[in-house]
Parts: sequence; C-alpha cells; structure tokens
Amino acid sequence: MSDRLIARVGRALFGETWMGPLSRETDIRKGTIDDWDKGRAEPGVGVYEHLLEMAEARLALLEQVVTDLRETIARRRA
Repeated sequence: MSDRLIARVGRALFGETWMGPLSRETDIRKGTIDDWDKGRAEPGVGVYEHLLEMAEARLALLEQVVTDLRETIARRRA
C-alpha cells in the first residue's frame, strides 16, 4: 500500500479503490494518477490545490454530519 500523499488523499476521499473515482472527479487520466502513486511523476501544485479544496469540502460535510448526529443523540436521550 502506498504511503504517498496522493494515495492518502485518494483513500481519504474515495476509499480503497480511489484511483478511478479520483480520475473521474478531476478529469485526470488514471494512468497519470498511477504514475503519481508509483513515484514515476509528481502532481503539480494545481492538482494539490484542487485536492485540498475537495478535502476541505468533505471535512465541512463531515463536521455537519457530526453536529447532526450529536444533536440527534442529545434529543433522543432527553
């Protein structure tokens, strides 16, 4: 399993089968992503910026879900 940043981000956003979904979401060829994962090439800064935006959006969504869950639990316990 790769410990490269691209793989860690891909798994965090899309799970263990992350390359295909990342390719579709970013419109970047899967072969290019595989090259990054294998260390044959490095993503440009723009790719990292796009991934950061995706991760921040996912984080915001998860933070809202956590809030909603806490509120639901508190209401059900009351």
